[in-house]
Amino acid sequence: MEHFKNEGRSEFLEFLRGFELKRRSFNKDSMKRVVLKIPPALVDILSEKSGEEFEEKFKTLERNKALSFSGDKLNIDNSLFASFFESSMNDIISHIEDIFNADICRHLVGVVMVGGFSENQKEKLRIIEETPICMGIFSKFYTIGQQVSLDEAVEETTTDSFVDEYRKHLRDEPINVNVFISKKEAPMYVDECGCELLGKIIIECKNDERKWPERVFVKTRMEIAGTEIKVTASTHTGESVDASFEFL
Repeated sequence: MEHFKNEGRSEFLEFLRGFELKRRSFNKDSMKRVVLKIPPALVDILSEKSGEEFEEKFKTLERNKALSFSGDKLNIDNSLFASFFESSMNDIISHIEDIFNADICRHLVGVVMVGGFSENQKEKLRIIEETPICMGIFSKFYTIGQQVSLDEAVEETTTDSFVDEYRKHLRDEPINVNVFISKKEAPMYVDECGCELLGKIIIECKNDERKWPERVFVKTRMEIAGTEIKVTASTHTGESVDASFEFL
């Protein structure tokens, strides 16, 4: 390929463009074979390197049942074409899992997919399905059995994004932080057996527009104040906010 790249730059680029288009539109569930146009210059180079006509040499390949060549067309079996990208797909999925497992990404709002794989709907769907994105993860203000002094405050940070079209209208609404209690010392999810919804913290934006920024990090501060639970909130943008706790 290096020889082909150096000797026929324009044909090399055209071949890459054709391959990329096939990859983006590829559907591994289809019964149709993938057909690639092979530039004459590449055929000549391969024939020269092998010492015999490329089409004849091609018939002796181990994968000749999954591949066929006629004229200037290379026909590739779907399963073989899919295997070209299997390693890259697995690496991407593994990398995303590492990102989600990192403490620094605990309040990750979203992931933006770019590049060829994101433009192929089947490949994008596979990445989404095989990446463990979990909702409803339990995050603790207090641990069961923990000794708490009056006026001792704890903080939790939540992240909200209103960038997506279907969430833009929520910029005018209060942010609600549901508060659960559990009989377990270290619950993982809020829908586990023994978890109950205690109430919610209602956080209202009080800036001039009465509207949240498109992305906002809200730090909620909770403290036991005598017979009541006192909550306050602040944002990373310095927005004026009010917070209150509402029991069910």
